[in-house]
Amino acid sequence: MIRIAVCDDEPCFTQQISHVIANHARDISPSPETVLYTNSGQLLYDVEEGAHFDLLLLDIEMPVMDGISVARDARKVDDYIIIIFIT
Repeated sequence: MIRIAVCDDEPCFTQQISHVIANHARDISPSPETVLYTNSGQLLYDVEEGAHFDLLLLDIEMPVMDGISVARDARKVDDYIIIIFIT
């Protein structure tokens, strides 16, 4: 199963991105699992604690930790994770 994490401090944007993913992935079986985060620190904590994601969609500007810092630290845990910045 493909696991995607979407992280943006604005909940409306995480919801919009989730809908876009669902619409474009409706023919994929099994459907990708999308996990939404509005707190970059929580996403990084989950990754460091062993949560596996194939793809991270990260907002660049967030109050707790910016997306570039999350990407840098997540890459230390998983060399193969795909990271896309959204802003």
